[in-house]
Amino acid sequence: MNSQEKSTIIIPTTEYNYLKKIEQSFEKFFGSFEYLKSIEKARKEIRSKQYVSQQLVFKKLGL
Repeated sequence: MNSQEKSTIIIPTTEYNYLKKIEQSFEKFFGSFEYLKSIEKARKEIRSKQYVSQQLVFKKLGL
């Protein structure tokens, strides 16, 4: 490859916007998935009688 060649790919604006929407959808999905996993973890802790301290809950909530 010639060192003067650019290493970029030209993508039409419509396709770029479409890909950005897909990326945002994945971010939302993984965010909600992470939230559901934390709920599942909390339920397991409660079932096994491991309770979360109130201070830790407030820290997670940003209070």
